[in-house]
Amino acid sequence: MRLMLAGWISMFSGGVLSAHPETPVATEHAIKAAFLYKFATFIEWPAQAFDSPEAPFVIGILGEDPFGDLLERTCEGKTLNNHPMEVRRYDQAGAVSECHLLFVSLQNPRETRETLALFRDSPILTVGEAEGFCQVGGVIGFYREGNNVRFEINVDAVKRAEQQGLKLRPQLLGVGRPVREESED
Repeated sequence: MRLMLAGWISMFSGGVLSAHPETPVATEHAIKAAFLYKFATFIEWPAQAFDSPEAPFVIGILGEDPFGDLLERTCEGKTLNNHPMEVRRYDQAGAVSECHLLFVSLQNPRETRETLALFRDSPILTVGEAEGFCQVGGVIGFYREGNNVRFEINVDAVKRAEQQGLKLRPQLLGVGRPVREESED
C-alpha cells in the first residue's frame, strides 16, 4: 500500500510541471487538487464528524480559491466511505461548517496561525500551500522542490488530529516530509 501511494505521488508530482511549461500554475493546482482528493482516501474521520450516514464529505477552501473548477472536476461523482464528495468555499473562518478537509489559502503567517487555532479541537484536516504552513499549525503543507509538488506533514498537528478522532494511515505519514511546529515566542 505504501508503495502504491509513493507511486501515485511520483506520477502526479514528478515531471508534470515541466511537461506543460506554458501553464505551470494551472498544472500545479491540478496536481494539488488530485492530492487533496487522495489525502482524503488515506484518512479516516470519526462517525460523529458527519451529521448522518448520507451527509457529504466536504472539502472546503478558505480564502482565495486557486483551483477554479479543478477541485470539483477531481471530486465529481466520487464518494468517500459512501459519503458523496462536495466542495465548498468560505470567505471567513467563522463560516466554516460541516467541513472535513480544509484548504487554507491565506498568505499572512499571523492570520494563518490564528485561523488554524480555531480548528485545533475539531476533526478537520487542514492543508495549505503558504510557506511555513505546517510550522504555524497546519497538518499538511505543499511545497515545491524543483519542478515537483511535494508535501510535508506536521507531526505535532497529527497528534492533535488523532485526539479528535482522525486516523492518518501510516502510508501517508511515511511519504510526506515530517516537520514540527515552531513555538510561539
